[in-house]
Amino acid sequence: MSFRFKLSIVFVIFSLFYIDISYSFARESSERSFDTYLLLRIEGLKEALKENKELQAVRLIRYWVAKTVNSCSGEGCSELSPMGRNLSIQEELRLFDQNKMGHLCGGISVFSSRVYSLFGFPNATLNVGVEIGGLTHVFNLVQIMHGGKPFIVVEDSTSNTEYGIKGKEITHFIDLIIDIRNGARNSTKIDYYPNAVRNRIVAKNGIIKETGKVKMFPISKWFYNVRKVRARNYLAKYLGTTTEMITPYHMMLRHINHKIFLDSPTINSTLNEYLRIVREFEE
Repeated sequence: MSFRFKLSIVFVIFSLFYIDISYSFARESSERSFDTYLLLRIEGLKEALKENKELQAVRLIRYWVAKTVNSCSGEGCSELSPMGRNLSIQEELRLFDQNKMGHLCGGISVFSSRVYSLFGFPNATLNVGVEIGGLTHVFNLVQIMHGGKPFIVVEDSTSNTEYGIKGKEITHFIDLIIDIRNGARNSTKIDYYPNAVRNRIVAKNGIIKETGKVKMFPISKWFYNVRKVRARNYLAKYLGTTTEMITPYHMMLRHINHKIFLDSPTINSTLNEYLRIVREFEE
């Protein structure tokens, strides 16, 4: 093999590596600059961040995502989801605007995490429930500063809801989990906009059959659907209670998986404490 041929191979490999690195850098730079656009698009966010009103900021982000990201129902929604396609936030938004793609709760929570990360909020997605029978749900854990300390709130862009304990303005995720574990059935939707609407794609065999406007995802209606009886029975048995006693919140007591998008010691310690609590039901 001649020296010139060897040099050509090295040049080709270097060029491919350079193109890949350049594309990654350009994409990261693009997404970093995209936060400026979102500050203009998400009403009130710029002011909330400037005034260090972090709870208000994450609620505004959740509300914007809930209204902006298309949902999907029917058969073959996974084929219409941008997940796993390595798309930028901008590319996803364009496809949503064109009604060409939609998400289930997993995709909505991932999109939410990407936006929270853009603005520096440590966060993770948490997948809970029972895979048998499809009684699962995914939402976000987001870290804010509250009372001068890191604080983890539960934000759900699928139903446009922040969950907490009834009567409290704000609830730490671990306090909510302990409350549910101790038998509470009245965990409340602290910040909730059920009448807000989003675009929905109806799919059949992975093909878009219909598009339209719908109100926020009704978690309770879905949870108590007759087709979820088997899954509810399984969850009740797993938790050592009766089917009549469980609510949608009880799905939080069965961990499936989670993914950290923007790490922090508080996000890690909170997830570890959560796992310690819910693993009591495995014994």
